[in-house]
Amino acid sequence: MERKKLLILLEGVVMAALAMALSFVPNPPNVDIALGILPIVVYSLRRGLKMGLIIGLLYGILPILIGTAYVLTPVQAILEYPVANVVLGFSGLFSGHFLNQLRSKNTHGAIQSLTLAILLAVFLKYLAHFMAGIIFWSKYVQWGLSPVVYSAVINGGSMLINMIIATLILTIMLKKNSGIFLAE
Repeated sequence: MERKKLLILLEGVVMAALAMALSFVPNPPNVDIALGILPIVVYSLRRGLKMGLIIGLLYGILPILIGTAYVLTPVQAILEYPVANVVLGFSGLFSGHFLNQLRSKNTHGAIQSLTLAILLAVFLKYLAHFMAGIIFWSKYVQWGLSPVVYSAVINGGSMLINMIIATLILTIMLKKNSGIFLAE
C-alpha cells in the first residue's frame, strides 16, 4: 500500500476511534446524543463516499468488538451498529461540492453542503434505528402506542436532536477553522 493511501486509512482509523470515544459521553435519560457522528461526517467530507463508508463501518463494528453494544439478536446488532453507522459515510456524497465551496472561500455554500450531508447521514442512521425499534424493541413500547408510532417518536426525537447538534457544532468548526475539513 502506498504511503498516501496508508495515511488516509490511518486518518480514518483515528476518526473512528475518536467517534467511539465520543460515544462514551453520558446522555440525558431517554435521549441518544450521538457525538460519534461528528468525526465520521468530517472524515467523509474530507475523503469522500468510499472512505466514509469504510470508516463508518469500522465505527459500527467497534462497539460489538469491545463489548459495549446492546445485543438482542445478531440481526438487531448488525442493523443498529454496523448498518446504522456505515450510512454516516453517505455524507461523503457531498464531499466534492463541499470541498469546492471551501476552496473557493464560499462559506455559505460550504455550510449548505455540510448541512445537507449531516441531514442525509443522520436521517439514514435513524432510519436503521427506527426499523430496529419496530422489529426488535416493540415489547418495550410505552404509553399504549403502536411499535411504529413509538419508534417514530423515540428515534425521530433523537434524529432531530442529533441533526441540530451536529449541524451547530460542525458549522462552528467550519467557521472557526475550515482547514479541519480540508485534506492535505
